[in-house]
Amino acid sequence: MARHTVGRMSEQLPPQKTCPDCGGRGTVDWETPAGDQVTTQCSGCGGTGTVLA
Repeated sequence: MARHTVGRMSEQLPPQKTCPDCGGRGTVDWETPAGDQVTTQCSGCGGTGTVLA
């Protein structure tokens, strides 16, 4: 039976990279057809700023 060593969690997580849609900010700025500036959570990464590599 393999024993898990404390502090090795990061090695078990899938590799991640900066979200290309928001550049790692987790939010996206866009303009509505009416011309209003809106900031929303990035749908590409769910607001985390990273995606699976």
